[in-house]
Amino acid sequence: ADAEGEHPWFPGIVLLGLARGASLGGPPHWLEAARRVARKRIEEHRGGRPVPDHWTIQGLVALHRASPDPELLRAALSMADAFLDGQIDAAGLSEAQRDYVGGFIVPEDLPRTLRAASRCEALGAAVTAARELGGDGARHEAGLAAAAAHVQAGLFGPNDGWYVPEPDRLRGAMRLGLVDEHVRIDGNKHAARCLLRALEARDGPPPRGE
Repeated sequence: ADAEGEHPWFPGIVLLGLARGASLGGPPHWLEAARRVARKRIEEHRGGRPVPDHWTIQGLVALHRASPDPELLRAALSMADAFLDGQIDAAGLSEAQRDYVGGFIVPEDLPRTLRAASRCEALGAAVTAARELGGDGARHEAGLAAAAAHVQAGLFGPNDGWYVPEPDRLRGAMRLGLVDEHVRIDGNKHAARCLLRALEARDGPPPRGE
Protein backbone atom coordinates (compact mmCIF):
# COMPACT_ATOMS: atom_id res chain seq x y z
CA ALA A 1 0.00 0.00 0.00
CA ASP A 2 1.08 3.62 -0.51
CA ALA A 3 1.29 6.32 2.17
CA GLU A 4 -2.49 6.75 2.00
CA GLY A 5 -3.12 3.05 2.59
CA GLU A 6 -4.26 2.34 -0.97
CA HIS A 7 -2.83 -0.58 -2.92
CA PRO A 8 -1.18 0.93 -6.02
CA TRP A 9 -2.88 -1.54 -8.35
CA PHE A 10 -6.39 -1.29 -6.91
CA PRO A 11 -7.61 1.68 -9.01
CA GLY A 12 -6.46 -0.01 -12.22
CA ILE A 13 -8.21 -3.26 -11.32
CA VAL A 14 -11.40 -1.31 -10.58
CA LEU A 15 -11.09 0.62 -13.84
CA LEU A 16 -10.68 -2.52 -15.92
CA GLY A 17 -13.53 -4.31 -14.20
CA LEU A 18 -15.94 -1.39 -14.51
CA ALA A 19 -15.06 -0.77 -18.16
CA ARG A 20 -15.54 -4.38 -19.14
CA GLY A 21 -18.72 -4.60 -17.13
CA ALA A 22 -20.08 -1.52 -18.87
CA SER A 23 -19.23 -3.04 -22.25
CA LEU A 24 -21.31 -6.07 -21.32
CA GLY A 25 -24.39 -4.01 -20.57
CA GLY A 26 -23.77 -2.96 -16.98
CA PRO A 27 -25.66 0.00 -15.51
CA PRO A 28 -24.68 3.51 -16.66
CA HIS A 29 -23.07 4.44 -13.33
CA TRP A 30 -20.39 1.79 -13.92
CA LEU A 31 -19.27 3.67 -17.02
CA GLU A 32 -19.24 7.01 -15.21
CA ALA A 33 -17.28 5.50 -12.32
CA ALA A 34 -14.75 4.09 -14.79
CA ARG A 35 -14.37 7.52 -16.39
CA ARG A 36 -13.66 9.08 -13.00
CA VAL A 37 -10.98 6.50 -12.19
CA ALA A 38 -9.43 6.95 -15.63
CA ARG A 39 -9.27 10.73 -15.26
CA LYS A 40 -7.56 10.37 -11.89
CA ARG A 41 -4.99 7.87 -13.16
CA ILE A 42 -4.21 10.01 -16.20
CA GLU A 43 -3.77 13.09 -14.01
CA GLU A 44 -1.39 11.17 -11.74
CA HIS A 45 0.62 9.96 -14.71
CA ARG A 46 0.93 13.43 -16.19
CA GLY A 47 1.89 14.77 -12.79
CA GLY A 48 4.95 12.55 -12.65
CA ARG A 49 3.66 9.86 -10.30
CA PRO A 50 5.46 6.48 -10.39
CA VAL A 51 5.15 4.24 -13.43
CA PRO A 52 1.49 3.19 -13.78
CA ASP A 53 0.33 -0.37 -13.28
CA HIS A 54 -0.52 -2.85 -16.00
CA TRP A 55 -4.20 -2.92 -14.99
CA THR A 56 -4.65 0.80 -15.67
CA ILE A 57 -3.28 0.56 -19.21
CA GLN A 58 -5.63 -2.30 -20.03
CA GLY A 59 -8.47 -0.46 -18.32
CA LEU A 60 -8.00 2.66 -20.44
CA VAL A 61 -8.21 0.63 -23.64
CA ALA A 62 -11.26 -1.26 -22.35
CA LEU A 63 -12.93 2.03 -21.42
CA HIS A 64 -12.31 3.37 -24.92
CA ARG A 65 -14.11 0.34 -26.30
CA ALA A 66 -17.05 0.95 -23.98
CA SER A 67 -17.14 4.70 -24.66
CA PRO A 68 -14.79 5.77 -27.50
CA ASP A 69 -12.34 8.51 -26.59
CA PRO A 70 -8.97 8.67 -28.39
CA GLU A 71 -7.46 10.51 -25.42
CA LEU A 72 -7.75 7.29 -23.41
CA LEU A 73 -5.70 5.46 -26.03
CA ARG A 74 -3.07 8.18 -26.12
CA ALA A 75 -2.76 8.03 -22.33
CA ALA A 76 -2.43 4.23 -22.45
CA LEU A 77 0.41 4.56 -24.95
CA SER A 78 2.18 7.16 -22.84
CA MET A 79 1.99 4.86 -19.81
CA ALA A 80 3.23 1.91 -21.86
CA ASP A 81 6.18 4.02 -23.02
CA ALA A 82 7.16 4.38 -19.36
CA PHE A 83 7.29 0.57 -19.16
CA LEU A 84 9.38 0.31 -22.30
CA ASP A 85 11.88 2.85 -20.99
CA GLY A 86 12.75 0.28 -18.31
CA GLN A 87 12.80 -2.81 -20.50
CA ILE A 88 16.10 -4.66 -20.74
CA ASP A 89 17.75 -5.14 -24.13
CA ALA A 90 20.90 -7.02 -25.01
CA ALA A 91 23.14 -3.98 -25.41
CA GLY A 92 26.17 -4.18 -23.13
CA LEU A 93 25.10 -7.35 -21.37
CA SER A 94 27.26 -10.39 -20.76
CA GLU A 95 26.15 -13.79 -22.04
CA ALA A 96 24.81 -14.74 -18.60
CA GLN A 97 22.96 -11.44 -18.17
CA ARG A 98 21.13 -11.90 -21.47
CA ASP A 99 18.67 -14.22 -19.76
CA TYR A 100 17.10 -10.99 -18.48
CA VAL A 101 16.46 -9.51 -21.94
CA GLY A 102 12.79 -8.61 -22.27
CA GLY A 103 12.37 -8.20 -18.52
CA PHE A 104 11.99 -4.89 -16.72
CA ILE A 105 14.18 -2.97 -14.31
CA VAL A 106 12.61 -1.39 -11.23
CA PRO A 107 14.39 0.23 -8.28
CA GLU A 108 15.65 -2.09 -5.54
CA ASP A 109 14.51 -5.33 -7.15
CA LEU A 110 15.66 -7.92 -9.67
CA PRO A 111 13.89 -8.23 -13.02
CA ARG A 112 11.12 -10.74 -12.37
CA THR A 113 9.32 -12.99 -14.83
CA LEU A 114 6.02 -12.21 -13.11
CA ARG A 115 6.53 -8.49 -13.74
CA ALA A 116 7.37 -9.18 -17.38
CA ALA A 117 4.19 -11.25 -17.76
CA SER A 118 1.89 -8.62 -16.29
CA ARG A 119 3.49 -5.77 -18.22
CA CYS A 120 3.32 -7.92 -21.34
CA GLU A 121 -0.47 -7.94 -20.97
CA ALA A 122 -0.43 -4.14 -20.81
CA LEU A 123 1.82 -3.91 -23.88
CA GLY A 124 -0.71 -6.04 -25.73
CA ALA A 125 -3.33 -3.44 -24.89
CA ALA A 126 -0.91 -0.71 -26.02
CA VAL A 127 -0.48 -2.42 -29.39
CA THR A 128 -4.27 -2.38 -29.75
CA ALA A 129 -4.31 1.32 -28.84
CA ALA A 130 -1.62 2.18 -31.38
CA ARG A 131 -3.41 0.33 -34.15
CA GLU A 132 -6.77 1.92 -33.35
CA LEU A 133 -5.15 5.36 -33.45
CA GLY A 134 -3.57 4.51 -36.80
CA GLY A 135 -0.07 5.28 -35.53
CA ASP A 136 3.23 3.45 -35.52
CA GLY A 137 3.07 0.76 -32.86
CA ALA A 138 6.38 -0.86 -33.83
CA ARG A 139 8.05 -0.03 -30.50
CA HIS A 140 5.18 -1.47 -28.50
CA GLU A 141 5.01 -4.57 -30.70
CA ALA A 142 8.74 -5.15 -30.26
CA GLY A 143 8.46 -4.69 -26.50
CA LEU A 144 5.53 -7.09 -26.35
CA ALA A 145 7.43 -9.74 -28.32
CA ALA A 146 10.52 -9.35 -26.12
CA ALA A 147 8.50 -9.61 -22.90
CA ALA A 148 6.66 -12.68 -24.19
CA ALA A 149 9.94 -14.35 -25.12
CA HIS A 150 11.28 -13.65 -21.64
CA VAL A 151 8.15 -15.13 -20.08
CA GLN A 152 8.26 -18.21 -22.30
CA ALA A 153 11.86 -18.82 -21.29
CA GLY A 154 10.73 -18.77 -17.65
CA LEU A 155 8.27 -21.63 -18.05
CA PHE A 156 9.14 -25.05 -16.69
CA GLY A 157 9.85 -27.45 -19.55
CA PRO A 158 10.49 -31.18 -19.92
CA ASN A 159 14.09 -30.89 -18.68
CA ASP A 160 13.29 -28.76 -15.64
CA GLY A 161 12.06 -29.63 -12.21
CA TRP A 162 14.20 -32.74 -11.74
CA TYR A 163 14.65 -31.73 -8.10
CA VAL A 164 10.94 -32.05 -7.19
CA PRO A 165 9.01 -35.31 -6.60
CA GLU A 166 6.64 -34.90 -9.58
CA PRO A 167 8.36 -32.75 -12.22
CA ASP A 168 5.72 -33.40 -14.87
CA ARG A 169 3.23 -31.43 -12.81
CA LEU A 170 5.45 -28.36 -13.16
CA ARG A 171 5.52 -28.42 -16.94
CA GLY A 172 4.20 -25.15 -18.38
CA ALA A 173 4.14 -23.37 -15.02
CA MET A 174 5.91 -20.02 -14.75
CA ARG A 175 8.70 -19.25 -12.32
CA LEU A 176 8.28 -15.93 -10.56
CA GLY A 177 11.81 -15.03 -11.63
CA LEU A 178 15.08 -16.41 -12.91
CA VAL A 179 16.29 -16.72 -9.33
CA ASP A 180 12.88 -17.41 -7.80
CA GLU A 181 11.52 -20.91 -8.39
CA HIS A 182 8.18 -20.23 -6.71
CA VAL A 183 5.04 -20.87 -8.77
CA ARG A 184 1.81 -18.96 -8.13
CA ILE A 185 -1.56 -19.26 -9.79
CA ASP A 186 -1.65 -15.55 -10.62
CA GLY A 187 1.74 -15.88 -12.29
CA ASN A 188 0.47 -18.66 -14.54
CA LYS A 189 -2.58 -16.57 -15.41
CA HIS A 190 -0.43 -13.56 -16.33
CA ALA A 191 1.86 -15.79 -18.40
CA ALA A 192 -1.03 -17.30 -20.33
CA ARG A 193 -2.55 -13.92 -21.08
CA CYS A 194 0.85 -12.49 -22.02
CA LEU A 195 1.49 -15.20 -24.58
CA LEU A 196 -2.05 -14.87 -25.92
CA ARG A 197 -1.56 -11.12 -26.32
CA ALA A 198 1.66 -11.71 -28.25
CA LEU A 199 -0.04 -14.22 -30.56
CA GLU A 200 -2.97 -11.87 -31.14
CA ALA A 201 -0.60 -9.01 -31.99
CA ARG A 202 1.19 -11.21 -34.50
CA ASP A 203 -1.68 -13.23 -35.99
CA GLY A 204 -4.84 -11.36 -35.05
CA PRO A 205 -7.49 -12.47 -32.57
CA PRO A 206 -8.85 -16.02 -32.90
CA PRO A 207 -12.26 -16.50 -34.53
CA ARG A 208 -15.11 -15.89 -32.13
CA GLY A 209 -15.93 -19.01 -30.15
CA GLU A 210 -12.39 -20.43 -30.17
